[in-house]
Amino acid sequence: MGNESKEIERERIAVLFASEEMGHGSAKLGRILIRSFIKTLAMAGRRPWRAVFVNGGIHLTTEGSDLIDD
Repeated sequence: MGNESKEIERERIAVLFASEEMGHGSAKLGRILIRSFIKTLAMAGRRPWRAVFVNGGIHLTTEGSDLIDD
């Protein structure tokens, strides 16, 4: 592998969403944090290579979620 291929591999970032909240404790704060995190990802110059949604995180991708556009 050339240096360019290695550089591309290092730039691949995957994000795992296992809940519709970020962290533990206050559910309200967790929802605010996950919303802010996703909006920040959407505004960043480079989007993640993959976003994986499992368990409760799948609710972030379903109809009625205010984050679908992001």
